[in-house]
Amino acid sequence: MKLRFVSHASFSVENGEVTLLSDPWLFGKAFNRGWALLSPAATVPWEKIDYVWISHQHPDHLHFPTLKGLPPQEKNRLTVLYQKHASLRIPKVLRGLGYTNV
Repeated sequence: MKLRFVSHASFSVENGEVTLLSDPWLFGKAFNRGWALLSPAATVPWEKIDYVWISHQHPDHLHFPTLKGLPPQEKNRLTVLYQKHASLRIPKVLRGLGYTNV
């Protein structure tokens, strides 16, 4: 197993042929532009990422500018994981951004 720090709460976990990326916040600010990354995020090799896990809906974990910025082919290929919740709002929003596997 290989763990790699990406930024803030984002890290990748590689186990054999499968790689998961958690909470990608790769650029810009969060919390109404009140928070910024302390250092630049590591480059993410999207072609190697299989799953994106969103731990919860705070904007430093569910960073819409990062998620919006991926090319359509990556959005179609990736599986986005989000907790089972009474509200289907977040999965609906993710699908609206072009992620077909939520």
